[in-house]
Amino acid sequence: MPTVDFATTQIFIDGQLLDVSFEFGHDEVKQVVQKYRGYFNKQKKAWRLDAGKAKVDPSVIAGEIRQALWDSAPEQWKPLVEKFETFSCATRRYDVKFGVGGVRLIFPAGHACHYQLKKLVGRDTKLDTWLLPAKTLKLNAIIPMIKRADKEDKEIVLDTLEPYEGRSIRGTLLMKPEEAVAHNVQPGKIVFADFNFVRQVEPHAEDKKLHYWPFRVAEVQMQPRPDDLDEVDLQVRFQYLDAEHACAAIRKYMALPIEDRPWPLDITRANAKWKSKAG
Repeated sequence: MPTVDFATTQIFIDGQLLDVSFEFGHDEVKQVVQKYRGYFNKQKKAWRLDAGKAKVDPSVIAGEIRQALWDSAPEQWKPLVEKFETFSCATRRYDVKFGVGGVRLIFPAGHACHYQLKKLVGRDTKLDTWLLPAKTLKLNAIIPMIKRADKEDKEIVLDTLEPYEGRSIRGTLLMKPEEAVAHNVQPGKIVFADFNFVRQVEPHAEDKKLHYWPFRVAEVQMQPRPDDLDEVDLQVRFQYLDAEHACAAIRKYMALPIEDRPWPLDITRANAKWKSKAG
């Protein structure tokens, strides 16, 4: 994932190196990149800059790109970003991202909105992703598409999780007790699991491309391992959220900066001995 995400412009920072990718038409970003002698890296399909050679901190370059995008955007764009920048979709099939640079939209392959966007923009796109710069954005034309993405994204979550309402899963988490807090494994908290974890504890679950599956922590018990009394296992019971609440929880989680999110549970945290039941 990018270190800095401006929706239509993304910056990946690794030490003193920056890889900057931006949509066609962002000449203001290209000017900043060229100022620091950036060059296009065909392998990464991004502009590579070396902040060390430029003798500046990477954050300075990122800040200049951010300001250049603000300066090129219409006056009314900033309040729109402040209002909608925390919105995120709950599934990987859709994306609606408001940022300094504009709007990023993702729809499933073959979706009707691809045709509408192609007609609006005047060209095709790649990988089902549309990057729409703020300075040329026709907001009124894409609002119905954004509402449709919001609606259809939510419908997928409801269709996936409604059958699990009122159910819970019980099993052993393969983690040390001191790791529990980082994963939000505390009574009453919500934990997030990727689908590989879910498939391990719920073998019949279908992958509908949810970013994560949320659970409410109902019980946490520490029990010594029978074969090693110096080691402790975490015996837990997770409750499924009602589908509406689950959708809101996933979206809120995805809107957080990565460093602020509780660590998700993955397949390394579960064995195949979990049980699922009503209640």
